[in-house]
Amino acid sequence: MESITLPFEVITAPFSEYVHCVSSTAHPSNAASAERGLTGNAEIPSISVSSPASHRLLFRFIRQDLLILIKSEYYNIIIGSKIFLFMYIKSKNSEVLSAMLHKCIAEIAQATQSSASAVSKVMNHRGGVQADRRYQIYRYIAEHAIEVPAPADIEIYAILPDVPVFFWHELSFSLESEYLGERDKLNIYSSISSNRENEYIIVKYLEHAFRCGAKSILLSTPFSPSVIQAIRTVSCAVPVFLLTEDGDITGDQIYFIGSDAYMDGRMLAEYYEQQDSSGENILIFYCSEMKNHVRRVEGFTGRLRQSGKYRFRLIHFPLIKTKDYASRLARLLHSIHEQFPFDCIFSPDGYTPYVCGAIKKLGKEGQICCVGFEDDPANGQYAADRILSAVVKQNIAGQVKLAAEIARSYCTSGQLPDQHEYYVPSEILRYEAGSLPV
Repeated sequence: MESITLPFEVITAPFSEYVHCVSSTAHPSNAASAERGLTGNAEIPSISVSSPASHRLLFRFIRQDLLILIKSEYYNIIIGSKIFLFMYIKSKNSEVLSAMLHKCIAEIAQATQSSASAVSKVMNHRGGVQADRRYQIYRYIAEHAIEVPAPADIEIYAILPDVPVFFWHELSFSLESEYLGERDKLNIYSSISSNRENEYIIVKYLEHAFRCGAKSILLSTPFSPSVIQAIRTVSCAVPVFLLTEDGDITGDQIYFIGSDAYMDGRMLAEYYEQQDSSGENILIFYCSEMKNHVRRVEGFTGRLRQSGKYRFRLIHFPLIKTKDYASRLARLLHSIHEQFPFDCIFSPDGYTPYVCGAIKKLGKEGQICCVGFEDDPANGQYAADRILSAVVKQNIAGQVKLAAEIARSYCTSGQLPDQHEYYVPSEILRYEAGSLPV
């Protein structure tokens, strides 16, 4: 029997369906279940693990490729026949462990034709990896039964996209820097796009959260049938707090924290109605028709229809990020304007700068205004061009703070929230004769 001494204290009992264990000193109540695990194929290896505290655990394994799974005081450690994975080991004596981890990463990198840096980021659920590469590496890890390491006793398991733009960057940065602690884990997937690669990773993260015994999940995701099914399944055991409202998904332990899309649209309509120069013909321009975008339109048009003064035309033109997109959109708007001479474009989906760029290409500065959503860095220029009039800005910091507080309260008290939807008020950024919002 092989023996190994670990440079940290082992304080574990049976941890998952993969492992049976018995302790002579630490957990005698587990002896019965452990003995059942010791009656099996004699060819499957055993290993004796000693810790500085002299807790001696004997393990019998039921899988050849997963030799041991230990829950330490801070982290889950996995020792495999060909792998040794760990995450942020709190020990000065970790040179041997680091060498073994490096060898594991190198083998995965070679098999997937990836860099060691990309493999490390994928294994630790960090950003900076393209969706297709993350998918390829994670599939290899899953197919070869390589368990992804994680802190033990996770309280908040956050799943967010790796999108380095205003909304998503502020969301993930604020959450990680201000609200996530040592007992939490931030898990990044590659983009907010709904595609096979992202859906696979999000489902795997949800499964990982369940296996790790996470107490709560914070999630912002594009929704698909497979993701929705995974959320519903996991939420039976772990409360899920959604920071995305497009899924129209409900459940006893599914909660939403964010903005009230209907009231945001209504607030923007009230602003527009108060402007002396507000035109009566309004073009509603969709790049994508998600639930929150539809609700914004309902709030905006519902408020303006009360006066009977305004007329609306709705078009959908998918966003394709090519160099000639603004020119193509300008041509479309020109043809529509000949039939429906609109004075304003309402952009409900956060792609306001693209709309403003098309208006500028038409040479309609000061003649056609735009109102929309989100405080994009490009907004200032289009305000200076007398195109952009106002946008609704979500209170992202407030949403993150409330979501983290609700999740933390549950982890501490075990008491579920008393309501399923929590709305954080947004604000209007008005642009008047210049680039600075007021």
